[in-house]
Formats: sequence, C-alpha cells, structure tokens
Amino acid sequence: LTQEPHPATLLADMTDTYTRLGIRLIRTGELPRNLRRARAFAAIIREALSNAVCHGRANAVDITLSERQLRIRDNGIGCSHLRPGGGLTGMMRRVNELGGRLRITPSPHFELDAQIGEKQG
Repeated sequence: LTQEPHPATLLADMTDTYTRLGIRLIRTGELPRNLRRARAFAAIIREALSNAVCHGRANAVDITLSERQLRIRDNGIGCSHLRPGGGLTGMMRRVNELGGRLRITPSPHFELDAQIGEKQG
C-alpha cells in the first residue's frame, strides 16, 4: 500500500502544475498544522482549482489559508445555477466532517469559504 503524500506536498505540486498551465495562483497563509484539517483543505483546493479552470474558465485563483479557515476565489465567469455535483458535494462533506460550514458564492466570481469551529476537527 502506498502512503498518501503530505498535504503540503500535494499543495506544492498543485501550485507547480497550475502555474505551468498559466494560471496565476496567489496563496496567503499556510495549511493548518492539524493534519486532518490540512488533508481536507488540500482536497478542497484540488477540486476548487479544477472547477475554476475547467468550469469557470479562470486564469487566476486566490487561496487564503489559516488554521481554521480556507477561502478560495477565482476570476472566472462564476455560475448562475449552482448544481452541486460530486466535487462540491465532496467539499461540503469534508467541511461537515470537521464540524465546520462551507459558504459558496457562485457569482460574479466563484468563491468558497470554509470555516472550521474552535471545538471541532
């Protein structure tokens, strides 16, 4: 069995990959020290980057990280009808498992704001 890479390694790989594709990534802050939150945040970032580029046609994404918050905002076209598919559903599940809440703002640009409560995760 192979061990899953550390979330910081995953984030560095994603940053490198999307930057090479011409996507401007601006990251403020660091992944949480709590490994469970860090893994969840890395998975959410992976899905959000894919959605921003593939569905939103974004070429710039801002990622703000702290121990208990993750905010991702892109410069894409947003969406007029939010239809949670596998990706958004997975993001919501990850945040809920940590006892947090996920706020999604679909337009004018897509923004995700995950907040994890003080007592959970």
